[in-house]
Amino acid sequence: MRRSASPETKRARALEPSREFSIQRLLRAKVNSFSPKQRILVDFLHRNYQKVAFMNVSELAKECKVSEATIVRFAAMLGFEGYPGLQKAVQGIVTRELTTMDRLQLSLQANSEDDLVTKVLELEMRNIWRLRQRISKEEVDRLCAQLVEAKHVVVLGVMASAPLAVYFGYGLNRVLRRVTTLYEDNLPAKRTVCELSPRDLLVAFGFARYPTAIVRLLQMAGERGAVRWAITDTQASPLAAWAERCVFVPSEIWGFVDFLAAPLTFLAWVLAGLGKREPELTTKRLREFETLATKFDLFYRLDQKEQDASAKLPT
Repeated sequence: MRRSASPETKRARALEPSREFSIQRLLRAKVNSFSPKQRILVDFLHRNYQKVAFMNVSELAKECKVSEATIVRFAAMLGFEGYPGLQKAVQGIVTRELTTMDRLQLSLQANSEDDLVTKVLELEMRNIWRLRQRISKEEVDRLCAQLVEAKHVVVLGVMASAPLAVYFGYGLNRVLRRVTTLYEDNLPAKRTVCELSPRDLLVAFGFARYPTAIVRLLQMAGERGAVRWAITDTQASPLAAWAERCVFVPSEIWGFVDFLAAPLTFLAWVLAGLGKREPELTTKRLREFETLATKFDLFYRLDQKEQDASAKLPT
C-alpha cells in the first residue's frame, strides 16, 4: 500500500482512457507479433473475454485447441505475469460490466472438470496466498496506529461487504472505546458519517461490483475531513478516489458468489496486530468484555447443558 494521490488527481486519471486496461487496444498494439496459434487466442479473447474471466488455463487451451504453454507465452507477450495476470485484468473489466446472473451463467458455461469443492478451495487459497505477497507488516502497523489514535472509528460495508464490516466492527469493539459499525445504507448511516471530524477514522469495504452507497459515504467523510481507509480490490476501484489510504486485497471472481476468505484473513491480521501493539489496552478491554459477558450470560456454558436437561425433566 502507498499513500494515495489526491482525490482530484485520481479522478482525473480515471477519466484518461489510456490508463484503463483495454483488451482491444492491447491486442492491436501487438497484432504483428502474434504467431498463428496466438492469433487463435486473440480471436477468442476478442469474442469471448467475458467467458475467459471464468476459465482456467487448461479450459482455455482445450477451447482454443492450443497448448497451455502457448497461452502462457501469449500472456507474457502482453506484459502479464503468466495467465493469472491476464485473467485478473480481464476479470477487472468483467466485474464492472456483468450482473450476478451473467456471472452465474458464464461460470456454468466454463464446463470445468474440477469438482466444485476443489474449485472454490483453490480459488480462496490463491487469494490468500496473493494477500501474503501483496500486504506488508508496515501497512498493518500503520492502520493499527491510526485505529488507536482515532477518537471515533466507523466501519462501513453494505451488501456483500456487510459481513466484513460486522466482523471487523465486532473485533474492534472488544478493544477500542468508540466503534460504530454501519452495514446498511440508511439515514442513521448518513447521519453518523456527516458527524465525523478530522479526529475520526472511517474504514470502508467495497469490492466489484462496487455499491454506490459506499462511494457516496466515503465522499461525505472526506468533506468532513475524517481520515479514510478503503479496503478494496484494485486501484481502479471507485473507493480509491475518495480514500486517503487503500489496502488492495486480492479478490478473484467465479460465478455469482463473493469470496471473502482473503479480506477476512487481512482483518484477522489487523485485529491480532492491534492486540500485539497495545497489549495493556487490549488486556484491560478484554477483561471488561469478559465481565460483561458473564454478567449478561452472553455465551453458552457447559453447565447450562445440565440445567437445560433438568428443566426438561417431567415434574
